[in-house]
Amino acid sequence: MPFGRLAPRDVADPVLEPLWEGRRVVVGVTLGTARLADEDGEPVEGFDGLRAEIVRATSADRVLLDGYLVPRFRDTTGLAALIGDGTVTSPASIGRQLFLGSRSADREDRRDALAASLARRSVEPREDESAFVAIDLLELEGEALLDVPLLERKRLLDSVVADTETVRRTTIVRPPIEAWFGQWRALGFAAYAVKATNGRYTPGEPSRDWAIGAIPRR
Repeated sequence: MPFGRLAPRDVADPVLEPLWEGRRVVVGVTLGTARLADEDGEPVEGFDGLRAEIVRATSADRVLLDGYLVPRFRDTTGLAALIGDGTVTSPASIGRQLFLGSRSADREDRRDALAASLARRSVEPREDESAFVAIDLLELEGEALLDVPLLERKRLLDSVVADTETVRRTTIVRPPIEAWFGQWRALGFAAYAVKATNGRYTPGEPSRDWAIGAIPRR
């Protein structure tokens, strides 16, 4: 689901998470097999070792996950996962994720943050040095969760996917977020996602409940 045109300050009852900048994928796990598809629904081949790790990290027989392929984490504790120089944000993804706010300064900050992030990351993660970050749970044991509120989907995600060296669930926090900016910036993030706690998931359509904010440079 792409980001919409809503400004971060207009998201109702928000939670926030770092904006991962790897390759956006949907991962379907069915009875011990993991399949990957890109944002256009095309199969993503390879990543056999990571597929096997996703299966091991998942406690349900059937799940559908939204997330990102990123370079392997440099450590295994909490959010301390520095995004490496191999992460890519495609021009198509930038177009889907970037939105225009009501103030030109906001637009410029967001554009600068995402452009700088793109410039630092020019190739996809290598298969033997890749990891997966899960940001949402779309289906569980054959039941679609698209109309389930975001926080409940996050709770279910936490219950069925475990953190490992190469599989993570993204961190979410509630405002105020300023205390997190320094840590996220040090970890390599240029922007953060803002999502409504009661928001639904609308595949293929810009979300009315998701927005992007640029992390201040200082």
